[in-house]
Amino acid sequence: MAGVLLVSAMPSGAAPASGAAPTPVVKEVPCETKALLSAASRVKGEKPHLLKLAAKCTYTLTTAKTMQPGLLVKGKDLTIEGNGATIRWAGAAGKMFIGIFEGARVTMQDLTVSGGKEGGIWVGTLGGGGSKDKYPHLTLRNVHVTGNTSSSEGAGIYVYYGTLIAHDSRIDHNTSRSGGNACGAGVGISRRGHVVLSGTTTVTANTSYGEYLPNGRHDIYRGGLGGGICIHRGSLTMKDTATVTGNTAKPGTPPNPALDKIGETGLGGGIYNQGGTVFLEDQASITGNTAHKGGGIYNTSITFPGSPTGSGTDFNPNGGTHTGTVTLSGQAAVTGNTAYQGGGIYNDGSVKTTGSAKVENNTPSNCAGPAVTGCTG
Repeated sequence: MAGVLLVSAMPSGAAPASGAAPTPVVKEVPCETKALLSAASRVKGEKPHLLKLAAKCTYTLTTAKTMQPGLLVKGKDLTIEGNGATIRWAGAAGKMFIGIFEGARVTMQDLTVSGGKEGGIWVGTLGGGGSKDKYPHLTLRNVHVTGNTSSSEGAGIYVYYGTLIAHDSRIDHNTSRSGGNACGAGVGISRRGHVVLSGTTTVTANTSYGEYLPNGRHDIYRGGLGGGICIHRGSLTMKDTATVTGNTAKPGTPPNPALDKIGETGLGGGIYNQGGTVFLEDQASITGNTAHKGGGIYNTSITFPGSPTGSGTDFNPNGGTHTGTVTLSGQAAVTGNTAYQGGGIYNDGSVKTTGSAKVENNTPSNCAGPAVTGCTG
């Protein structure tokens, strides 16, 4: 990982006695990458900060410092107002682009993030874990995350021991190519990562590629998980009219694509969930996604050696089963998805539908695996 732009926004001070929020330090940033770097480096002190980018400008990051992302945000209370601007990575591959790290509380709005070659935005702690008050928090409002690639999780956005709220935003045309871990081309969520998609947020046209490695009797199939979103013991909530649509989890290509061995790759065109929790609420939808298994959702559990200690997002390194759970409520829908098995949902965990939620019109079946309440094959 390497980078250029260091932002170190300190915690905001106490609110005035009147109860009014502290007045932010405002900085107008001209349409020059050097100006952005300079403005970011000056974010410090006890007040919240607001960086107002030049309207429709493209800020291009190309160089890097060792072991840092291009835009590193640590601390609290920073707003980046994009005014239609783009922050683009055009440097070497293998470098993290934007990092929202320890204790940061950041809002980005009216902005495009593109060109990351080892992911677009990383939200999490550098070493993983730590106290919860150090977990970073990123809010996106009308932000477009597009055209980023990764050889691991979360080509668009990766959330690891942190929180992402994406409102009225678009995450599209991102690609995870397998180095063994291609998962979540749009969004990757791991450990205590928590993601909320709200308003009209759309995760679409992202692709996670699987890999087939011929090896005699022990051929290897890996990656190609979660075309739209990948979850490993994290949580996802979709509400309002948020949608995951038109994403693809592509399996590795063996001599016979129908071989069941391919089942280890090309899983979860819309969402791949392993030991995490998924809540689809209101009119949230999973539609028009494609995979080998679980066109809409592939839901499974994971067991670690040792004593059992529960499930969901709680991580226990000493063992236990973490059950993948999916709950559909309100008018949430999983419709029009396609797969070789389980067009709507391939379930090897726990799935429940309540209210007027529906799983229907998927190809060749709505569900495969253990029974799903309110869902027929």
